[in-house]
Amino acid sequence: MGFAGDLIAQHAEAWRDSVRAPFLDRCKDGSVDPRDFETWLIQDFFFARECTRFIALNVANAPFKLFPTLLGGLTAIDDELQWFQGELEKRNVIVEEHNPLPTCAQYIEYLNKSTGIPYAVQLTILWVVEKAYHDSWRLNSPMEEPYGTYAQRWASDAFAEYILALEGHLDTLMETEGSAVREAASEAFLEVCKLEKEFWGMVCPA
Repeated sequence: MGFAGDLIAQHAEAWRDSVRAPFLDRCKDGSVDPRDFETWLIQDFFFARECTRFIALNVANAPFKLFPTLLGGLTAIDDELQWFQGELEKRNVIVEEHNPLPTCAQYIEYLNKSTGIPYAVQLTILWVVEKAYHDSWRLNSPMEEPYGTYAQRWASDAFAEYILALEGHLDTLMETEGSAVREAASEAFLEVCKLEKEFWGMVCPA
């Protein structure tokens, strides 16, 4: 098991809390309030939009050998942003009339502040953000429609392959990092888990 797998094993409770939530349970059985889902979808769009900047930051700071994976991630999230905008237009949502809720804004602020830190820690943050999102939908699938369609999109095999590539790069980088960077990455892992838990609870508190 590499560094990434060790993080999940060492912080099993925090990880579990980041991928299980009442909101996901209600999506699974179809009982989620459609208005709550729409609120969450708007917030997820805001987060995805700002996460794009964080991925770009990763590209700027990454070793060249990571470029194919990270640039692939940027292409994928560009497609995702286009999909989000189309989905919100179908719901007659005018994005400009909304703002990030405090929980979403806090998560975005954390990503924006994650500059000037060791690259291996930046990559840890990106990996756990992506993995928590993917695994949340995968572990709670199948879901009742219309939410099953969303789950299939966000728990796709292509997304899993991208995350696995990030994990491989992270494990390799950490082989040559010292204890200070490893500890910082562990702290970042726990912080993202906490932020993920709070994001899921934004519209459906436990």
